[in-house]
Amino acid sequence: MISAALPLLIDVALAWLGVESLWLVLRGRRIDLLGGQCAGLLLLAGLRLAVGSAAPVWVLLCLAGALPAHLADLHARRARRRDGDGAL
Repeated sequence: MISAALPLLIDVALAWLGVESLWLVLRGRRIDLLGGQCAGLLLLAGLRLAVGSAAPVWVLLCLAGALPAHLADLHARRARRRDGDGAL
């Protein structure tokens, strides 16, 4: 049984992630930092859809979209480390 508070907590986390992403962009942070943000957003969206009893295809699409975002984030981190710019 899923607690009634769980969807609200996921919504708060999604909102916080959106605000944080906007803050990073407005501060002029490198765009490659958004790869991890995008992956987290898609995973949380998939969780929210699953908790809300959405059609499985929407959950699957969120999870499938999170994989390339994670891979892009890993590639960007590896490139920064190779260039001597350090990891996050």
